[in-house]
Amino acid sequence: CGAQGKIANCQSIVTWHYVNKSDRHFPILGELYLPENWIKDKERLKRCGVPETRMSFKRKWQLALGLLDKIKEENLLPYEAI
Repeated sequence: CGAQGKIANCQSIVTWHYVNKSDRHFPILGELYLPENWIKDKERLKRCGVPETRMSFKRKWQLALGLLDKIKEENLLPYEAI
């Protein structure tokens, strides 16, 4: 967990959130980040139930752009945000 500045067990989730001018905010979509050393261990991925579509490494910014595409495709933003 890089934010702690030390090695620790943690999970990182890449998320997009909706925020408006009146301070309303909520998560729209998110995806679990899987480090490269996890992706290299196919047996571990299978044991943990990771879907085949997630068995290739993606950097956090790549996950974020993929989520943004999904938000646009599925029209997940509130009407006032469009």
